[in-house]
Amino acid sequence: MIKLLIFDCDGILTEYPLETWLRKSKNFLRRYGIDFKHQDLLWNNTKKLVIIGNISLEKSQDMIFKKLGLNETLIRKWRRMDVMIVKTITKIKPLVRSTLKKLNKKYKMAVLSDSVHNRMIKSAMLKNKKIDKFFDAVFCSCDIGYQKPEKEAYFTVLNYFKIKPEEAIFIGHSKDEIEGARKYKIRTIVIDWDKGTKSDFYVKKFSEIPKILEKIK
Repeated sequence: MIKLLIFDCDGILTEYPLETWLRKSKNFLRRYGIDFKHQDLLWNNTKKLVIIGNISLEKSQDMIFKKLGLNETLIRKWRRMDVMIVKTITKIKPLVRSTLKKLNKKYKMAVLSDSVHNRMIKSAMLKNKKIDKFFDAVFCSCDIGYQKPEKEAYFTVLNYFKIKPEEAIFIGHSKDEIEGARKYKIRTIVIDWDKGTKSDFYVKKFSEIPKILEKIK
């Protein structure tokens, strides 16, 4: 019996506005005479550590922008811009809200996101999109210290709800994350999947999830 639905966030529930972020970031840095490529190189050297919480996003930003010559006031301004984009410009995917409303009546639901932004920011984004009320918990890799497809990422969620792997469904699109969940006996539903992804169930639209779940014992 399925008791828990675990959702990836970006690409499944929401679409991160990468083009908007790039445009605003480049304009911000250009204003202060900083080459975006230089900043991006420094960021890529620390991003992995931020995703798994070995270094906070704030500390990483401090290190990077001090190297680039920005003062504390401008670093805080950058942070506000970054959080504003995540919270307000991120778009909800089609049919997500209405489908979550149906699922919320029958299942516990959680978000498991590989993210440099913590649970507080991610939850604020979900609240801004009016879908936070459908989730019982939100887990971000930078908070829990693990990212998918590591076993500990999935089991952090399972253990929180005291749920066995066979009582959960992971819903995502990434080949590694889907196959990681299956490796640990968590069944999967894949949407807009990566080429070659092996999943238990496939759907073309988010709204098809309830029908799939009706068939699962």
